[in-house]
Amino acid sequence: MLLKKYTLNSLKRRLTFIIILVTILSLAATIMVSYVALQSVGRDKTENYLRTSLLQLTEQMSQSYYNMIRIAEQMNPDGSIGSIVDTYLSEDNKYELYRKRSLIRNELLDIELPNSYVNYIMYYDPDTKTSLFEDGIPDISNDSFDLPVLAEIGSSVYHGIHKSNRAFIERDVISLLQSVQFSNQKTLYTYIEMKMNTNDYIDYADEGLIINSDSLTFLQIDEHQKIQYSNNTDFPLDSSFDVDSILQNKNKISEINGYYAIAEKSSFHFTNIILIPSKEYKSEMNLMLQRIVIIFSISLLLFIGSIFMIFRLIYRPIQLFEEELIKVGEGNFETDEYNFDIKEFNKLFFQFNEMKLHVKQLMIDIKESEAQKKQWEMETLMYQINPHFLMNTVNSANWLARMHHANDLSTFLSELNAILAYKMGKGLRTTTFRTEIEMLNKYIYIQKMRYDFSVNMQVEEGSYLDFPTIKLLLQPLVENSLQYGINDKGQINIRIFLENSMHYIVVTIEDIGKGMTAETLKKVNAPFRYENNNSIGHDGIGLRYVKTMLNEYYGSQAILTINSELGKGTKVTILIPASPKPENDSEKC
Repeated sequence: MLLKKYTLNSLKRRLTFIIILVTILSLAATIMVSYVALQSVGRDKTENYLRTSLLQLTEQMSQSYYNMIRIAEQMNPDGSIGSIVDTYLSEDNKYELYRKRSLIRNELLDIELPNSYVNYIMYYDPDTKTSLFEDGIPDISNDSFDLPVLAEIGSSVYHGIHKSNRAFIERDVISLLQSVQFSNQKTLYTYIEMKMNTNDYIDYADEGLIINSDSLTFLQIDEHQKIQYSNNTDFPLDSSFDVDSILQNKNKISEINGYYAIAEKSSFHFTNIILIPSKEYKSEMNLMLQRIVIIFSISLLLFIGSIFMIFRLIYRPIQLFEEELIKVGEGNFETDEYNFDIKEFNKLFFQFNEMKLHVKQLMIDIKESEAQKKQWEMETLMYQINPHFLMNTVNSANWLARMHHANDLSTFLSELNAILAYKMGKGLRTTTFRTEIEMLNKYIYIQKMRYDFSVNMQVEEGSYLDFPTIKLLLQPLVENSLQYGINDKGQINIRIFLENSMHYIVVTIEDIGKGMTAETLKKVNAPFRYENNNSIGHDGIGLRYVKTMLNEYYGSQAILTINSELGKGTKVTILIPASPKPENDSEKC
């Protein structure tokens, strides 16, 4: 198990293992099936061709014997030629002898010449040991002709394949010898030869078989199972040969003494046999196997080459992708261009580069967010003046004003102290719209002692005024209008009401004053973008506070919009969900 984990712990090794395993198994299975199929096809083709050829040879020989029988019938005393011979043997007149001998010779030629298979026809006189009525010179050594006898039927002797008895002719023939007795008690032999070339039937040079025809052995076995013809010295003439065991397996090739044998029996009781050497038969099969192994090796090399191509096409991009991931892990988000000439990998790396750019931008945004957080903390600190010091100072000033009977100043300081206490978190931890409006009125009272402006405040009475809300919701917005929106004689319109159809509390603070340019309005609407130099700007601090607290308290349910036009004034609109229990806890404020 440890070895398996070691050898297959990477994609490259697993791909290699899987591809090689599948390749070898596929090729091995293909080769096994191909070898068995080719072996079966080659063997069947060879056996079928040998059986067919042997059958054709045997049928041709049988047909030749039938033809010789018909010729022999004409040469019998009752036949067309034999009847002339019968009168010739009883004739004493020399002229008639000459005429009849010429007539017999012509009759024999008329049979021999038109038939291309007929090689030699003659009458043989055993008494004078001469051939009659023909010009050929027979090659006869004794009365029995010393020829291989395949079968004897009546007075007819069927000879197997042998050399022609016709002088000066070297040719394989089969022959028929028949004893004929004429009316004058004269006995002659009729002898007929038919051409028979076995190579015409068992020469397979052009047939694409798995054996060489030169290695084949052809045997002729007589009716007594003796060999009468053999082209192989391992099977001598007149030796016994078990034909019955081969004929019993007519549709299956038999193996005898190192040979595969195919036999075909004739109607004349002889058997033709073809023998194939087992070694050569098997060596041809082995040669076929060797060729298949060579093909297997070449195919395996091609597959191995394809594996390297696959690695180059697939694994190399994956390796580069791994290197890119390591770079990203080290904080390097620089993009690199790769072209693999493969659409899928090019698309993958394009998306990966897009991801790196996105992550890089996210990191920049995080840094900016951190900077904004620090900026907000600094701004918050600006509002968090030591409450004890500031309130004690205001209380001291209020005491001095009372001592000197400065009632306006005393009222001013008293209102300021109430605002500071509210603003610094003194008193209740939560507030309501009603309290916010009360604190706004105090703030306006104080500001009117300095600025000459008018305020038109319209507040719709209702239970919604007692809903909880954020502290300092209204005062920072009025403060912005005073500082940046109106002149000394400007006007601020404030309206607070409940929109029942939308179920929102609507707050609008509108000043009729200088207004803002489009660039300034854009900056105000995006107050959380700071400069990279960490510089602190005080413009819009109150507005940023309101936006932040609305988002913290109400989430996305609260909406704040600012509309402004240069020279015409600015309008701030806030939509707050009319609910006594907002999403977030009131303790957040």
